[in-house]
Amino acid sequence: MTKKLSPVELKPIVLAVLGTLLSTPADSVTIDALVTNVCTHLDIKEDAWGVVESQKAKPTWARYNIIRSFRYLKEDGHGIPKGRGLYGLTLEGLEMAKAEEPLVVEESPKTDNPNTGVSYLFGDIPEDTYHSDESVREIAISKTDCFGYWAERSPTCKICPLAGSCKRDAFLAFVEIAEALDVLENTPEPVVEEEPKAEEPKVEEPKVEKVSDGEPNPAHIIPAPCEMVCDKCGKAIEAGEKAVWDVENGKMPIHLACF
Repeated sequence: MTKKLSPVELKPIVLAVLGTLLSTPADSVTIDALVTNVCTHLDIKEDAWGVVESQKAKPTWARYNIIRSFRYLKEDGHGIPKGRGLYGLTLEGLEMAKAEEPLVVEESPKTDNPNTGVSYLFGDIPEDTYHSDESVREIAISKTDCFGYWAERSPTCKICPLAGSCKRDAFLAFVEIAEALDVLENTPEPVVEEEPKAEEPKVEEPKVEKVSDGEPNPAHIIPAPCEMVCDKCGKAIEAGEKAVWDVENGKMPIHLACF
């Protein structure tokens, strides 16, 4: 049984496994299939590394780190989400995955140029001051419940020793949300010619019970970029499921029904 691997250590393995499961950039694989195949490749069971006790949903460490590893692949331009719970590879990623030369494990995500891509939306990404060792930082990250919810106006975020990694994670989450919204906005609705039908009695739609008064800000209703945990009920928010997430004010995501 292999020792617990960090997302950075898992990145070349996840890439290689995706290369065996996918034939073209148009193909995709579910997260369950990816986790199963990575664990098979490592010759371990999914629960071999235990569960993430700091998370309310208690995901396994294998699933948690594989998902984060894919996000690093996406940051490198090699991975691409294909829809709700579906992962794929770009053409460059697929070519790298199928290359004969062995992949090199990077010690940390690339941070040489903080202004790469669209990171100008978040400004400069600071360096972590917590610890130089990636595995030590991963332990600290796993024990930090607010990790990934970085906010510009938060005084805590400004002095946090994990600010760099947290800001990058928050940025990647926003990129995934933007891509999901772009897909929704640019997907034309199918035109179906319907035959005239007899009028049917109207059925009132069930009303969603509200935990608190008022309606959520429409700007805060977004599809979950990945599997998350509702801060109200503690149950899972599936990837792609619409949820209320006030990120700027440092709030955790919650189900629409829990608002």
